[in-house]
Amino acid sequence: PASILIVDDESQNRRLLEALLTPEGYALRTAGGGKQALASIAQDRPDLILLDFLMPEVDGRQVASAVKADPATRNIPIIMLTALDHREARLTALGAGVEEFLTKPVDRAELWLRVRNLLRLKELGDLLEHHQGTLEAEVAARTAELQEANEAIRSYTAVAAHDLRTPLASIIGFSALLTDGWDSLSEEKRRKFVAAIDRQSHNLSTLVDGLLASASIEGGALSASPELVVVRAAIDRCLELSPWDTASVVVSCSPDLVVRVDPAHLARILDNYLQNAFKYGQPPARVEAVRVRDLVRVRVLDSGPGVPPEFVSSLFGRFARADTAATRAQKGTGLGLSIVRGLAEANGGHARYEPTAAHGSCFVVE
Repeated sequence: PASILIVDDESQNRRLLEALLTPEGYALRTAGGGKQALASIAQDRPDLILLDFLMPEVDGRQVASAVKADPATRNIPIIMLTALDHREARLTALGAGVEEFLTKPVDRAELWLRVRNLLRLKELGDLLEHHQGTLEAEVAARTAELQEANEAIRSYTAVAAHDLRTPLASIIGFSALLTDGWDSLSEEKRRKFVAAIDRQSHNLSTLVDGLLASASIEGGALSASPELVVVRAAIDRCLELSPWDTASVVVSCSPDLVVRVDPAHLARILDNYLQNAFKYGQPPARVEAVRVRDLVRVRVLDSGPGVPPEFVSSLFGRFARADTAATRAQKGTGLGLSIVRGLAEANGGHARYEPTAAHGSCFVVE
């Protein structure tokens, strides 16, 4: 029930108002003066105040002014009660911020109607204020999301432009040398320049594929086409196509182990993990695959320095690159592991990093 505070310095007036309002089912409490009223309001805000105009020490106008000056209580409706029935008294009460004015002796029907109407208006106002607060919070949250998205786009564009510039510059430079000096160049130099163009073209293609894959994952447009894949065959195929010397990689995997996954996604995950092992780790490296309940767990381990503990939490984020001697010596966009996580999740799995007891790194996909 709505709570009403009755404020009057005359006890018989308080009892009369309680008797008039009790049948309506309101939660009633009283105060015998302005100071007591303000203390009661501060302790527990009522939904409506019935306030006597003439009171000793702190009168009704002062109480109303204090209530309306406080942002926490200014929406509480006030009905001013007084035996004075002249224009100045009404103007004084309304000037203090009260919503209604009733003259003593109070008419029961008029009191009920004024109280009921003001409580309905307050309920509507509270509802609108709540919705406004909710809307403002949603707008603030959405604004923060948009700002974060804009920052991500700026970062994405900067990284993409920086990483694409190097292979493009090499391709353009060697192409210009071949075009302008073809007749004067030896066969050896021609082959050398063409090989450089071919190598940088593959690097450029890899970068573009990574950026497109990352954009698809972030945009929710990545879809998987799972089928049954023999895990050992997928690992062997990845090692065979790797540009690294993978002859020393030890593989531990049953030839009968089968997983339902998009084969292209699995190949990319394995390739990314192996690239990390060779670029940032040290040999020997090994690949382990086992069935764990209804999942297949693949672990790629190396014997390098491992991932700095402070960097583990952001390891699978976009453009994440730890500041170590190994990472500074290698080029990369920092997209590889974020793509791995996205591909794993698109196939109903997940990817993570496992600290090892000794040196080295262990990257896992399930």
